[in-house]
Amino acid sequence: MNTVFDKARDLATALLESEAGKKVNDARYIFDGDEEAQKQLFEYSNFRTTLETGIQNGSLSEEEIDAQVKILDQMGAELNKNQIVADMVRAEDQFNKFVGQVMNVFNATLSGDSENSSGGCTGSCSTCGGCH
Repeated sequence: MNTVFDKARDLATALLESEAGKKVNDARYIFDGDEEAQKQLFEYSNFRTTLETGIQNGSLSEEEIDAQVKILDQMGAELNKNQIVADMVRAEDQFNKFVGQVMNVFNATLSGDSENSSGGCTGSCSTCGGCH
């Protein structure tokens, strides 16, 4: 059983050492060193969470929701202008897609689907990282 866990750790290490893993690690390191980027993302996340909570518990009127959604959109646009945040989000997205592709191979192999266990195109757009 330990061999299976060792291989899982090896796979996780390989993912982190991949090009996508290195890019996300580098982007997070840069983000962690930029207080303004952290503050901006923190404020956006808190505002979004507060808005979602208000919507879920019904404490906001339609007008309040509309006004807060506009503010959230503006905050998001400003956030996207921050190159450090944009680079980190892009790197995380690429890494998550890569991990998803690996999981598709893993799941296909477990189910005995050797055709889709190579990590290639599955024919489903939901599993796709984009056409090459």
